[in-house]
Amino acid sequence: MSSPIKLFKARGRAFKKIAGPPGTLEVARLAGAEVSSDLGAGVAVFEDISIPWKLLYNEVFYVLEGEFRLRMGDMVHIGLPGDMFFIEAGTEFRYESIGRSKVFFALADTSKHEEEREVFEESLKHVRPPKP
Repeated sequence: MSSPIKLFKARGRAFKKIAGPPGTLEVARLAGAEVSSDLGAGVAVFEDISIPWKLLYNEVFYVLEGEFRLRMGDMVHIGLPGDMFFIEAGTEFRYESIGRSKVFFALADTSKHEEEREVFEESLKHVRPPKP
């Protein structure tokens, strides 16, 4: 019988390079569709990168290290360690980091993986260095 409690140890956590250059995005997905159909989570490291995105589900980001930015046009929301963002499904923005930032994220729906992959492939065509 498996336990209803899952522990994801920091030691040995594998990060996968997702985007860049310019800059880099590395992600360690912790809880995905194999664990839950309605909640996903992970840790991401952004470094000197700006990535466009259209969110398909509600998501939160908790800033662990550095300065993490969400840009909507000329409006920039800046999060520092201990700050948390809540982003509504359907929002279009850019993930940005000048230097290195590390965030924990949790998303509301892991069933949209294939749809998300299409959005991601298009986003990769528009990666750029962040604006100061």
